[in-house]
Amino acid sequence: MKKILLNIAVLLVTISAIAQNQDIVVQSMHAEGSTYALVDNTRKLLVTYGYKDQTLKFWNRDSGLLYHTEDLGGYAGDLEINEKDGKTYVLMSNTVLVYDNTTFKEIGRYPLGRIHSMHFHKVEDLGYLMVYADDVNGAKALYVLDENAKEFLTTQVPVFPGEGEISHFEINSTNSHMWIATNFMENYFYSFETGKYLSTKDYVLALMDDGDAIIAQYSYDEKKASLYRYNYFTQEEQWSQTVPADLPYATVTPYRGDVAINKDKKSLWVAPGSSLLVELDANSGYIMGKIYREEDKRAMLSDGDLLYVQSGVTKPFAKFKRYEAQPITQYGFNLMEASHIETIQNSNETELVTTDYYGHPYSFLFNQATTRFTKYAFENANTIQYNKLLVDSENRKFYAVPNGNLPIQVLETGKAKSATSVIRNVANAQHYDFEPGKQLMASLGGGALRIVDVANNTESFVKLVGSEIPYGSHMVDLSPSGNYVVYAERTQSGGQFDGQALIYLDYLTKQELWTKTDRYSAAFHINNGADVLLVNGEIQQVEIVDARTGAIKRTFPIDQGKAIKMGELSPNEQYLVFTGYQLPTSVYDVQTGKRVNQFKSSMFDYFDGGFVTETIVAVPASGAIKFIDILENKEVLRMYIFQDDEWIVHTQDGLFDGSQGAWDRVAFANGNQSIPLESVFDNFYTPRLMHKIINGGTVEKPDRDIKNLKKAPTVQISYKEGSRNLVVEDDKKTITTQNGTGEITLTGNPNGDKIVELRLYQNGKLVSNTRNLIVEDDVPSNSNTKTYPITLVEGSNEFVAIAVNSQNTESRPDKLEVIYQPAKVDYQPKGIQAHIMVVGIDAYKNPKYNLNYAVADASSFMQSIQNGVKNITSKVHVYEVKNDQAVRDNIISKFTQIASTANPQDIFIFYYAGHGVVAQDGSKEFYLVPHDVTQLYGDDGALKQKGVSAKELKQISSGIPAQKQLFILDACQSAGALNTVALRGAAEEKAIAQLARSTGTHWLTASGSEQFATEFDELGHGVFTYALLEALSGKADSGDNRITVNEIKAYIESRVPEISEKYKGSPQYPSSFGFGQDFPVGIKN
Repeated sequence: MKKILLNIAVLLVTISAIAQNQDIVVQSMHAEGSTYALVDNTRKLLVTYGYKDQTLKFWNRDSGLLYHTEDLGGYAGDLEINEKDGKTYVLMSNTVLVYDNTTFKEIGRYPLGRIHSMHFHKVEDLGYLMVYADDVNGAKALYVLDENAKEFLTTQVPVFPGEGEISHFEINSTNSHMWIATNFMENYFYSFETGKYLSTKDYVLALMDDGDAIIAQYSYDEKKASLYRYNYFTQEEQWSQTVPADLPYATVTPYRGDVAINKDKKSLWVAPGSSLLVELDANSGYIMGKIYREEDKRAMLSDGDLLYVQSGVTKPFAKFKRYEAQPITQYGFNLMEASHIETIQNSNETELVTTDYYGHPYSFLFNQATTRFTKYAFENANTIQYNKLLVDSENRKFYAVPNGNLPIQVLETGKAKSATSVIRNVANAQHYDFEPGKQLMASLGGGALRIVDVANNTESFVKLVGSEIPYGSHMVDLSPSGNYVVYAERTQSGGQFDGQALIYLDYLTKQELWTKTDRYSAAFHINNGADVLLVNGEIQQVEIVDARTGAIKRTFPIDQGKAIKMGELSPNEQYLVFTGYQLPTSVYDVQTGKRVNQFKSSMFDYFDGGFVTETIVAVPASGAIKFIDILENKEVLRMYIFQDDEWIVHTQDGLFDGSQGAWDRVAFANGNQSIPLESVFDNFYTPRLMHKIINGGTVEKPDRDIKNLKKAPTVQISYKEGSRNLVVEDDKKTITTQNGTGEITLTGNPNGDKIVELRLYQNGKLVSNTRNLIVEDDVPSNSNTKTYPITLVEGSNEFVAIAVNSQNTESRPDKLEVIYQPAKVDYQPKGIQAHIMVVGIDAYKNPKYNLNYAVADASSFMQSIQNGVKNITSKVHVYEVKNDQAVRDNIISKFTQIASTANPQDIFIFYYAGHGVVAQDGSKEFYLVPHDVTQLYGDDGALKQKGVSAKELKQISSGIPAQKQLFILDACQSAGALNTVALRGAAEEKAIAQLARSTGTHWLTASGSEQFATEFDELGHGVFTYALLEALSGKADSGDNRITVNEIKAYIESRVPEISEKYKGSPQYPSSFGFGQDFPVGIKN
């Protein structure tokens, strides 16, 4: 055998290409975790595969960064790696796929009839991919892949004598023995010396270099696993050992994934069931150590002092050091796997309603004012799975239908705790329909057709039907006009369910109007209930029939063979989408009967998605929700939702929107080179992206092409104390000092471009090196170095440096921690002081821009925040500017006073009630609008002269030493300016997000609301400030009697939509962004 392998070695070549295009890579783990994992240490690469999401992922082994996700579109049966040549092999659909481990591109595809399993075998410096596959006689034979000749070569190994399908095989590194396992629980050993097979019914878990096997026996009652090292050829046992085994049920048997042999062959890890991880000495069986992670384990990989393992299905794949319970590296973030997507639509907004893999519902609203995620909570949410959702678009509600005979829940969209129970579901029901105009719900299955009046929570109609329901996608449908329902059931003949009937029924009179007996897989009422569209799988056609008589009006053929079709009809009844097992997706125009598109897409093997527009469907796939234009077969948008409720949505050209916590979970990757999405934030962040794409808004192209991004710059921090430079040699840069001041120098490397900005953050907040609050930096903007005088706070001071190049691409941060421990004899604490600045403008110089009650809101806020912070600070400084005093010079003067008196440990809070606008020129600069600005739109020159720009606010924030900063903007709109709100809302939000991110501060904004007199009359304030005052009064407290900035943000984001919808008839959505430290602003009374 060895000679055969050596002869083919000269035929093997390496194919490699350098990728030129950037990929958008979401840092997501596999849905339900990793199934297989391998490492390529030469390239510092980890490769994983996930069975649930059918994806292959390539990771940086050390940092955990995901380089590339490959949507395989099917299930992989095996994974192997060729470290020498840098290749990954995937066995899928009887074909070996080959991927380059540098470019992550597919470089080879080798089919071979029926392939059972594969194994990459190394002999000295050579390696060969081997497979067991059926030969021409149907016997299982061993083949070797010749990648140069692009063919499989036979070997001299006799055909496999076992009965089952080979699920795994491997050859030991000494080439003496081969182990083969089958799905019949057979285990065979082959001796290359004798050319004979030997079989055993023992549970074999691994093969050692000398031909010994690791075998196991599990005891559920005794909660233990017995392991043995045994040689079947010599019949000698080398050792036995017992380890804990917490097994989920008594029939669990040992599985090869329960053991991982270390690459050095000196030890092995075992983890039966959800027990702890135990390392055994390979020669003696001695227990070397343990890792206490009592969760289900799989995809274990042992490499020296490191152990890679999927520990728990809801946690990321992780890397552990020997005997440490906490991982040193985690790979990706846990996704919420979408299922059963439904859509609620009206003229100006769309809401997706779906469930995760466990049947827990959530929704996603997008319109011109907001993009909002809601996860719904109700009793027994962790024990009840809701497998069907029915939407009531007219009343903005949806029904969550549970498995089994349990109460159906009705929920109001956007209200997380709105669930109430209605009538119980019919156990084993399979198909449902909802008619919103009549408030009727139909269910079919479980032996009954049932129609429920959900308004009165009563059964309107029940009919017993057969226990078996024909397979299809839409087998019951209520008419929107009249008391009719169409449904399908199995028919019996001689005690066998061998027939099928489609029945049209008047459920009030209980009269069957017509019946059809062909094999139908879907039925839809169309034309306001006058007709019914039927999918006839028996004779491969669509039939449009008269709803009352069943008479066929017209037909058109569907040419996809006789496989069962899954059909979905577009909202306007124009397009019909067909899918089926191993079938291409076909799109038909219902009016013409013509097929308008057909494409292969594994995501449509069964249709679990929903129409979002007339031509765009949302489909769960690869751990994401993909938005597909069915006419162009184009993915227009992709969304990822994480288990911690963060979310991100992006286009293929890099535009993105998402929650703040998800911004650092996306990167642009070019092979194994990557740029974090946050590094190109300013170019690609696009608020309201979903609304613009789905609802036909204007989407501006990004300023940069992601395919042509320049290499990101780099930056380094150096610290100087007096005349002494402090150098840190280790990876974790930490300096301890008794000196409260120092100097930091940033040095940027432009990597072939130029540095346009260097930023330094202290404890998350931007630091300035300017002497004057609004004067440009002393160092030219294109300098590669910048020096900052530093004042330290007692304890830890974390400094983060960022360099920015000409494309606004940011470097990866360089970090330094300086621990300030002042000498006790010298240290005299000053205490924390609060600096509060409030600007309120009701009366503008141009009266058409006057606002209602902005000054009253500002005054109330001033009083409330003073009462709060006085309990947590030693002194409160107040700066108040109102109406005609609120001009640029006065506002800047107050900021300057604060900058001159504030200390790093202090709190700074700025509240503004007045106009805020985005310039209409190419700069898209955001401005606060002082009293004497007489034209909001069309005179950007006046704005620049008299307004306060976002750029200046950034300088002001960095120039105020206080490290805890909160900016609150109630930037309201007068009625005359309302026509610009929708246009400027997203631009303003982007400007505020950029400000918060670049300064490392917290921002709350009212998102351009209009103040009505009725708000003040009934609430006493505008909606935003009313909710803010509620939060400060203690209602935002989460239970510790402290009111923090993050608690205020969370309260306002949920409370403002409720109040505005109640008093104004439509919800208003505030925006908030927070960076740097969270901090308290008051104590609950």
